[in-house]
Parts: sequence; structure tokens; C-alpha cells
Amino acid sequence: MTNASSRPWTALVVEPERAKAALLQDLLRTLECSEIIVVRDAETALAHLELRVPRIVLCAGRMPGVDGFEFCRRLRRSTTVRSAEVSVVLTIGGPDRNDVLNALNAGADSMLPFPMSLTQLRQMLSALDTQKRPFVRAATYVGPCRRRGLVQAEGDVSRRLEDFGAKEALGSLMDCLRKVFALAQRSTVPQDWVDHSAAALATYLTEARGDTNIDEAALSAQCRALVAQFVAHAPGQATFDHAFTPLRRLLTNVVAKSVQAAERTKAA
Repeated sequence: MTNASSRPWTALVVEPERAKAALLQDLLRTLECSEIIVVRDAETALAHLELRVPRIVLCAGRMPGVDGFEFCRRLRRSTTVRSAEVSVVLTIGGPDRNDVLNALNAGADSMLPFPMSLTQLRQMLSALDTQKRPFVRAATYVGPCRRRGLVQAEGDVSRRLEDFGAKEALGSLMDCLRKVFALAQRSTVPQDWVDHSAAALATYLTEARGDTNIDEAALSAQCRALVAQFVAHAPGQATFDHAFTPLRRLLTNVVAKSVQAAERTKAA
């Protein structure tokens, strides 16, 4: 396999099922992986990582005992492994959007469906070479920056606002919009609450999309218009969820397209 780096690929495969492990080995050998170590459980994998640093760890997401998500969390916070920043890809049969979110929150670099094709694995290795995300160490999360998730799944896994990593900003936005909804149901909404919600919306969009070059005036105007639309729509809706659904759908599409565009730019 041709890589941006001249270092040969070395891999640690964490897979309890022999047939699945054999398939992963075959794929990695085809991609000219120079060394492949296979272990059956998370504890053995962590012990191995205290001695060696492979270029990639392929770990089953669903395993008896310590599963792949918990393995990833332990690895990222470990003080005994050689490198807590080693690239980790979780492999999961028929992943759903909860698996996607759990993989990102556990600190995985990516996720692949199982079984995966040779092309999917090749693209993943290339992405990990050329698009390695900044590593974050915070009180509540340790792992690659979640704003640029490299999760791949079989077919289209619809993403939620919660999937984009800006958890605190989203929480603040939802608190504001719930207050605005309650006010709209009872009376008119004061302008300061519209402004407050628009600012919270702008913060969420900026963090979730990871924007660095942004027209703040244009974004502010866009957010004010969206909040005004939400306010006008709210009185005719029975619940907050009904009122928020159109805005949720719009924001999810906006952020997803922005993230995809950024990833394409990096890959070019």
C-alpha cells in the first residue's frame, strides 16, 4: 500500500472470533502490512500496548467482557501504554447511529462496518495517515477531536446534532430555545431572548463545524433569521420537539455538509 509516510504499517487486531480475525489478517496482508499481532480480548491488547506501538489498532466493537468502546476509553486514559494516541478503528457488524456516537465519545479515530471491503480498509488507512485529528485531553473526554470524525458505516448512517461533538454548546442552545418556546406559547418573546438564542446558535454552529475562517456578521444574521422563524413557528406547535424538528433537520444538514467539505479539502 502506498502511504504518505514511508513507515511500514503494523497492526494490532483485537478480535475474539477466529474467523473474523483471519479475515482482517488477510485484508491487512493484501495491503502489505508488515506485522500483524492478533489478540482475543481487551486486557491482552492493553498489556501488548504497554510494550509496542502499532500504527493501527483494529478492535471489535462488540466483545464479551470489556467491549471495544470501553477498551478505547481505557486506552486513551492509560498511563502505562506506550502511546495513548495510537490510531484505533472499531469494527462493528451493522453499525447504527448510536454506535457512531459511542465510538466518537469513546475516543476512537474511526469505525468500519464488519465485514469491510479491501477498498474501505485502504481508504481508512490512507485517511489516518493524511487526516490524523488533533488529540484532546479534557476532564470529560480524551481522544481525537470529535469535530472531524472519520466514521465510515455501511450505507448512510443519519447523523444527529449530538454526533458532532459540541456537546456544551448544543446544551446551551437547547436551553435557550426551550425558554423561547415557553415564552412564545404564553406571550410575545422579548428581543433579548431572541438575541441570546441567536448567539447560542452561532456558537453551536461554529464549534460543531470547526470553522476557523468565518464571516461573523453573516453568521449572526443567519442565526437571527433562524431563531425568528422558530419563534413564529412555535405557537402553533403542541410540543417543543414538534417546533424544533424543522430547525434540527436544517442544522444537521448544514453541519454535516460543512464537515464533509472540510474533510474533502484536507484529502485533496
